[in-house]
Amino acid sequence: MLGEDDGEPVGVAFATPARTEDRANPQPIPGVAHVSMLAVRPDRWGQGLGRTILEAVQMIAGERGFARAQLWTHESNRRARRLYERLGWRSSKRIGVDDNGEPIRHYTRDL
Repeated sequence: MLGEDDGEPVGVAFATPARTEDRANPQPIPGVAHVSMLAVRPDRWGQGLGRTILEAVQMIAGERGFARAQLWTHESNRRARRLYERLGWRSSKRIGVDDNGEPIRHYTRDL
């Protein structure tokens, strides 16, 4: 999903079928979409674009037959975590580590 304003890209998010975390042999997780790369240009923060883009991604995933969605976000990204929680996402209490060793938190949501 690409968010545009007057033909200018202002934000983006992706949703793909979720897969297990087995790096050697990941398997699909039936009915679950994985949301990633939600980003909004910093000069457009606070204008509701992240919310609009994420709501559109959730709607499309639901229309395509996904019952749930998941995502990971950096533990330190309080702004993103507040957005997700306002939109009904709940922490699964799972904490991981990204490729740079930074802690990340897992969220899920019914669609």
